[in-house]
Amino acid sequence: MISSRYTRRESVSITGSAMSEHAVKTAVVTGASSAFGPAYASRLAERGYALILVGRDEAGLKQTASGIAGRTGVDAEVWAADLTDGQQLTRLEQRLAADESIEILVNSPGAAGFASVAELDPSSLERQVISNITATTRLTAAAGGPSTRAGVRR
Repeated sequence: MISSRYTRRESVSITGSAMSEHAVKTAVVTGASSAFGPAYASRLAERGYALILVGRDEAGLKQTASGIAGRTGVDAEVWAADLTDGQQLTRLEQRLAADESIEILVNSPGAAGFASVAELDPSSLERQVISNITATTRLTAAAGGPSTRAGVRR
């Protein structure tokens, strides 16, 4: 589920908070292996954010991370995970909840149906709801908790 490493290219100074004087700023991007995810991740790296890239396609995530590292010098932490799997979602929530440096969460899940709702089978609908609503909500709560406790406001 977890792989890779990350280094932090740039830090920001946050005063008057529980975070260190030169705290790292981190962005999490879900759906980072395809569609809009790589573009979001690349732009955030260009702005000095350390990255946590999340998606189902580990090879795609590694390719995204490699391309970003080559262009920006920012290495990304790669999380290959299917967020419709409760155990994988919980592990990622725990990772995000423990990280006070997270300032941005881009939820860009790739679950979509290419048929009318009436034509989709119930299991496809359930996966879409879990990916697009449940996982997104849970990750938002997990990522927002540490920085809010540290006094960072968005």
